[in-house]
Amino acid sequence: MPTFHACLLTLRRLRRDRSGATAIMMAVVSTVLLGVTGTGIDIAMWETNKRHMQGTADQAAYSAAVTAEAGSGGSSCATGVAVGRACISGKGITAEMGFVDGQDGVTVAVNNPPTQGNYTTNNTAWEVIISKPQAMWFANSFLSSQPVATARAVAMRSSAPACMLVLDPSASGALSLQGNPHLNTPNCSIQVNSSSATALTGGGSSSITADSVKIVGGYSMGGASQMNAPVRTGASAVADPYAGRTIPSYTLLPCTPVPSIPSQGTVPLVPGRYCSNINVGSATLSLTPGIYYLDRANLSTNNGTINCPLCVAGVTGVTIVLTSSTGSNWSTVSFSGNATIDLMAPSTGPTAGMVIFQDRNTPSTVTANLGGGSGQKFTGALYFPSVGLNYGGNASTQYCAQLIAYRVNFQGDSSFQSNCAGAGTEAMTVISMKVTE
Repeated sequence: MPTFHACLLTLRRLRRDRSGATAIMMAVVSTVLLGVTGTGIDIAMWETNKRHMQGTADQAAYSAAVTAEAGSGGSSCATGVAVGRACISGKGITAEMGFVDGQDGVTVAVNNPPTQGNYTTNNTAWEVIISKPQAMWFANSFLSSQPVATARAVAMRSSAPACMLVLDPSASGALSLQGNPHLNTPNCSIQVNSSSATALTGGGSSSITADSVKIVGGYSMGGASQMNAPVRTGASAVADPYAGRTIPSYTLLPCTPVPSIPSQGTVPLVPGRYCSNINVGSATLSLTPGIYYLDRANLSTNNGTINCPLCVAGVTGVTIVLTSSTGSNWSTVSFSGNATIDLMAPSTGPTAGMVIFQDRNTPSTVTANLGGGSGQKFTGALYFPSVGLNYGGNASTQYCAQLIAYRVNFQGDSSFQSNCAGAGTEAMTVISMKVTE
């Protein structure tokens, strides 16, 4: 009995003893805190991996679409099995980025057409789906199995053609926006062929809104500038769609005298070869449909109007050819002030679809200027393949313009809009990225 009572007293004392309770509670709480903190680290790593996986899916889908567009793709990709070179291209990209199908739990499916989303009946659309179990360093204290991250991308040929092509293969700022210019081409794409890391530059409060922007190199948007378009860097260069066009022979044509142009009023002008400058000033120059060859002659206006009242869309139009028969004193255009331009290209003939045709032999030291007012209206291509083109002031080009230039510089409050495919212009097809759910 004494032994029993002694044990009972000891147990009662232990029950009332609070020594070391804090240490025990801290041990329990610390375990929970460490688990939560560790799980937070795991989640952050999962998010980082997810972004990398999505970028990989984007590139892989784009690669598959480009390969298929080149005519080297297979007809389909059944149940994610690579069939044809387009599918192999897509899986090759994912492997280069660290996601090898069948290794470390990774699955890569390349499908044409997509198996889900909005493009399941579009045979030009290529879908890439990547899945991978995520590592758990701390979360295994709370989760019984590894979470699986999934990324999906769809790429296809854009239904909207390119309406702006910048040809310089290497310049920084080949397409440059400074001040408050706005490019608004929601129904077509912008292509920059320069391989510079800053091929496209934006500053001030400039903005670009487009179906897509494709750049061989890279881009830099500073200040309050905005890029409101999906951007593809490292894109393939797009060929000059008018490279095969030649200026029709004109040297046997006589040099037509330029009529006297008063400070006000309307002056008619007929097609032909002009060998002296045409300065419209503040008057109205009314062009008759046809081809105007400016041979060592500049066309300029400050606050005037240049139009073609007799031009009919799809029937008749005007082409202004800027050239030199001697290889010097190359012609150019310069619109400034509140100039109003309303011209459309012919739909047939050797200059079909072209409103302005700058001779591609013109040296890059020549600069064209489409500054001026908000009333610039072109239907057709503005073609400056070897020279820089400046937009300044509050120049606003709209309607169905297609712009091809060696370099383009937008300044001031200028803007460029293109809301249709054009009239007789050559197509510039690009691959556009569509990232869906």
